[in-house]
Amino acid sequence: MSNKIIIPHSSYEQATQNGHGANTNSRKRLAKDSDVTKLRTARDKITRVFRYLEALNQHRNPVQRQIGSQPWSLWLHELPSHIEQGTRAS
Repeated sequence: MSNKIIIPHSSYEQATQNGHGANTNSRKRLAKDSDVTKLRTARDKITRVFRYLEALNQHRNPVQRQIGSQPWSLWLHELPSHIEQGTRAS
């Protein structure tokens, strides 16, 4: 009986011993890289669409900065007197 220990010298040897060749790993890596690229491109396009829609909404509906330009307003001193502030109706 021999007490021989075999230590692989590189990850390539270890991969080929496990039945996984370097070609299959590189193909998987290329497929994964192309999927990542497609995903990044899709996210960039979607981000641009939403930024465009946000800018279009701001252009069509600008923020009203003056109370007088609002369609209606209600001041605190105009609240009805029967509403007591700070208490709940039971």
